Amino acid sequence: LQRVFICSCLAKRADLYILDEPSAYLDVKKRIKLAQLLRERAQGVDNEKPCPILVVEHDLAILDYLSDTVQLFYGVPHQFGIISRPLTTKKGINAYLTGFLKTENIEFREKEYTFKRSASGRTWSNAKIFARYGKISKTFESFRLSMNPGTIYASEILGVVGENGCGKSTFAKILAGELQPDSGSEFEGIQAIVSYKIFNVRPITAQLPFVLYLIENSFYSIELYLFWCPVEKLHRFLSEKGSFLRVYLRVQWFFHELLAFQ
Repeated sequence: LQRVFICSCLAKRADLYILDEPSAYLDVKKRIKLAQLLRERAQGVDNEKPCPILVVEHDLAILDYLSDTVQLFYGVPHQFGIISRPLTTKKGINAYLTGFLKTENIEFREKEYTFKRSASGRTWSNAKIFARYGKISKTFESFRLSMNPGTIYASEILGVVGENGCGKSTFAKILAGELQPDSGSEFEGIQAIVSYKIFNVRPITAQLPFVLYLIENSFYSIELYLFWCPVEKLHRFLSEKGSFLRVYLRVQWFFHELLAFQ
């Protein structure tokens, strides 16, 4: 559906194209294709005149790849926003990461975002192995996934990259124990507690019982539970989660946040 909206926008004859978060819901391959498509459109296609394109985007890598200039927005969410002067892509992204606009002498964020090249203090000689898996295969009616042996190290963040439909989610589900691999696979499961965040999120109405269960079992989600909780379950929740005073104070905080969120 996202690609349909993008095509609908770019198919129109216009002097300016504005795309609001076009890379959302697109996989890595399609995001790169999108950036190439926007570049072609900006330079003029089929002897048409070049035209400017405005892109609202959160993905800094894609923004760096496709844009010529960048303007930053900063302020207090849902209260006010300020737009910066146009900056080159490099200076704009660096200014966002540092939280400081040098050209305007404005610090809009105290904390600087930094990136580490590798896990802190880790070398391959002292790396602690968390889990290993051997050759794994999973066969569906029209798809088969084959995985070579691999290792997961403690304290590392292991990225899994690829276009949709290649088996990334299937791989994650097998490691999480949500799917069983084919017989003969060299994998007996990860002998540890695994918390798994699903990829496909159904409409909230279909998932309401599950959402209530998750929120009810989280001490830090009283406000959300009260927001979703049916009236008949409210009394049981209050008796299980502690004093009325604590809940009352948290509810007051929650509604204060809602008012600020307008």
